[in-house]
Amino acid sequence: MKGLSGSNDSKQTTTVAPWLEEAAKKGIDYASRLGQQGYAAYRGPDVAALTPMQQAAMQSGADAAGAFGIAAPRNAMAGMPKPERFAGGVMGYSSAPMYDQAMKEWKKAAPGQYKAYMDMFMNPKTGAPPKWRPSAGLLSSEKKGEGGGSGGGGGYSPGKPGAPGTGSRSDDPYTFWNPGRNSR
Repeated sequence: MKGLSGSNDSKQTTTVAPWLEEAAKKGIDYASRLGQQGYAAYRGPDVAALTPMQQAAMQSGADAAGAFGIAAPRNAMAGMPKPERFAGGVMGYSSAPMYDQAMKEWKKAAPGQYKAYMDMFMNPKTGAPPKWRPSAGLLSSEKKGEGGGSGGGGGYSPGKPGAPGTGSRSDDPYTFWNPGRNSR
């Protein structure tokens, strides 16, 4: 070994046990496939509805207030949406319709962004695989140089910038997901 300003002649190497390397590759592959499923919005009840007894108590309170000249609604439940019936007869309210509305508005306001986002995930109705996969070619199930991706930006295809599958075409909207492989 040399001094502080000199080079270090000793060399250290670390090896990973083959069983650990394979397990890590399988874990990454599993995480990638799981990530392709996309967001699964909760569609059950978020808030329980009032019971008939609770509604009657609210109405009694409003009626009593009105009897003493205090301004009170004639219908204590006015303005409340009708609750939905869920499994087991549970009555409640779900935020799923608001989520669906927000997604429709996003699709209408920013169709390109919406499509780019949705293309990263499987089709939730048909189960069709994603149209684009950010980690294609880097997993144990795919070999370098064979492509393996679908659509522009997927797959690991070393070669000229701009070649299909490199994720470096200037017209490829997904290049931001392929750092290190972009020609820009």
